[in-house]
Amino acid sequence: DENARLRTLVHLAEDLPGVTARVVSSQRSSPYGTFMLDMGSASGVLLGDLVVASGSGSRGFVVGRVSEVSEHFALVTQIFAPNVSTEALGGETPLVAKGRGGGNARAEAPREAALAEGDIVTAPGLRGMPIGVVGSVSEESASAYQLVYIGLPVNLATLTFMYVVPSHP
Repeated sequence: DENARLRTLVHLAEDLPGVTARVVSSQRSSPYGTFMLDMGSASGVLLGDLVVASGSGSRGFVVGRVSEVSEHFALVTQIFAPNVSTEALGGETPLVAKGRGGGNARAEAPREAALAEGDIVTAPGLRGMPIGVVGSVSEESASAYQLVYIGLPVNLATLTFMYVVPSHP
């Protein structure tokens, strides 16, 4: 399984310059939606860099941003950490994905927006990369909005390697 994940990271490296880093702290143990990587400024990792996990597709999914960096380590804040908001697109529909922790987020979309389970959610401010997948959409008859539940298609707790890319091309 680890070899398959590393092969996916190799595909990412073909398209995006960056560095592969090992996760050195458990995402499950942090109540703040953070984790540590074993690469820092000595390897070219900078504050604000994007942290990508291998997923379906060759580009992977942005799971966080480097929020602190030292010479040999980087602290990553998850994109879907509690109370973190990310401007996103579900197809052509603008969304604000509000993190709920555990690789999950929720957003509101206009009632007429055509969003469906399985749609990829991207973030224009994060190089247009995928940040999640629509898990479900629910409507309430009295509301002008529908709730969109977004999740990562990867289990963060099982990942041992991530790919760190610059936040801007």
